[in-house]
Amino acid sequence: MISMKKAGIVCNMTWDRCFNIKQYYHSIKNLYGDVRIVNTCEDLEGLDLLFVGDDHHYAHTDVITQPGFVEKCNADKIKVVVFTAEKIFDAFFDTNIAKFKFVRRFENLLLYTMDADDCELLGTKLHRPLFSKHYRDYLTIDIDNKIDEIVFIGQANPKLFGGCYKERDKELTAIQKLMPVTIIPNTIELWKDYMETISKYRFVLYPAANGNFLGFRFYEILLAKSIPVCRVWKNTLKYYDIEAGFDDCIFYEDVAELPDKIRNCTLKYSHNEIWAEDYLGKTLKEDGVL
Repeated sequence: MISMKKAGIVCNMTWDRCFNIKQYYHSIKNLYGDVRIVNTCEDLEGLDLLFVGDDHHYAHTDVITQPGFVEKCNADKIKVVVFTAEKIFDAFFDTNIAKFKFVRRFENLLLYTMDADDCELLGTKLHRPLFSKHYRDYLTIDIDNKIDEIVFIGQANPKLFGGCYKERDKELTAIQKLMPVTIIPNTIELWKDYMETISKYRFVLYPAANGNFLGFRFYEILLAKSIPVCRVWKNTLKYYDIEAGFDDCIFYEDVAELPDKIRNCTLKYSHNEIWAEDYLGKTLKEDGVL
């Protein structure tokens, strides 16, 4: 059943570099029907709910920080639902706390956070950055002929990114001493090409990032029917409890665990699915906004 509440969303639909932004629109549209794209204060008129998909994305920050935007939401008693897709506390980027303080200016705020430590500190529910069913059949995947290798597609050179990938760089170096890893710098322009590259490999490495979470990359790997090889911390899977039960994911806290875990994996590809509409629909109903 589609909700009768009038919903809007702050979502950059022009950014083709990565569809993990657009998926917010598609999942909310499937749950609420005719959802309105909000870019200005005028677009807020008549709304009951406003969703902000990844408040740290530059285009979304530009929308919600424009003069009068917060005041309009507060005056009209609009429920503002924010999905934070970055680590807030003890993050590499100091601006993350400033952005958190800003969204707290919304008086009728419902905040979901992606980082397990943030959830623990704030008592917030988890924001799983899941994909919409809109992308269920988006890729053509040859699941029976995946390359039997471990690939990492992404950036790891801390010199290029102000030092933010120091831990990842160190971890990749340690893993390569234990087993071969194919590393492909992410210079792929279009998301579909990036995803189809991932889908060619049996194992896809998701090493340390800048937070304690299973981020977009984890769900991209599942969407590509590859097996995630994912770094976690002591409390990560306490919050990502659904994923903890998946038999087609390899989680590690120490790189020394990896050779045995890779060797003992008999699956050719991943098979578990978890969709935004299912998880988010349940969560939003529990919180009284659907």
